[in-house]
Amino acid sequence: MTDESWRKPFRRFVDHMEDSRRLTMLTYRGIEGVVALVDIGGILNEGKDEDSDDKAKSLKLKELSAAEIASDFPLLHAHAIMGEWGALECLIEDLVEAWVAFKPETLKMPAFSRVRVPLASFLAMSEGDRTKLLVSEVQRDLKVDLTSGATKFEKILDAVGLGGQVDPRVRDALYEIQNVRNVWAHRGGIADRRFVESCPRLDFKEGEKVHIGKDRHARYMDALWVYAATVLNRCHKVLGLKPLRLEVPGFENAAGLSGSSDPAPIV
Repeated sequence: MTDESWRKPFRRFVDHMEDSRRLTMLTYRGIEGVVALVDIGGILNEGKDEDSDDKAKSLKLKELSAAEIASDFPLLHAHAIMGEWGALECLIEDLVEAWVAFKPETLKMPAFSRVRVPLASFLAMSEGDRTKLLVSEVQRDLKVDLTSGATKFEKILDAVGLGGQVDPRVRDALYEIQNVRNVWAHRGGIADRRFVESCPRLDFKEGEKVHIGKDRHARYMDALWVYAATVLNRCHKVLGLKPLRLEVPGFENAAGLSGSSDPAPIV
């Protein structure tokens, strides 16, 4: 099996992150453009007869757009964060499965020795389904679902020989991202006591809407990129490949190396 198998999850992660970035940027520009277009339309139509309904609709659209700009696009960022966190979860899960298939000797590691599955049904499965089952059982044994942030991923990565150090800045950001994702996915963005206690630095009060603005969302995206690059570099190290050189403002040397500021070369 070629290394393309374990690189595919990274490629899918990159595709999603780039799609998310483009969509958020287009939304910024589109909503900001609405305000300008309504103003321009008002200037061009000054002194002319204008349908009152059309004028009212335009003014309402401008009002809504201006309000979204003033609030710094919180709902857009909330939905983006839910998708981006999901993309990271998918990356790690698919990578672990692909890594086991790519390096079968991984099955000799301690975490897999504790797995117990029905032999008859296991033998009846395809190779891919066997791998999924084994990884799923390891995750269950490690109680991955009960952990948060980077720890959620590091447990299963360590089980296949891809664990390692996580920069504290990245670790803190991932923990926040997951909590923001959860409060929007399960509580409509309303902060509960658990969220307030878990993320005191965000300074939200219980019952408040968790608004994430442009700057914080951009930082979260950078943290996701850097963590993915960190995991990629671990794969490269195991295989004796040249590491990715990555430098992101605010996360300098977080992937273990410095160099290009463009996260695109992640694959």
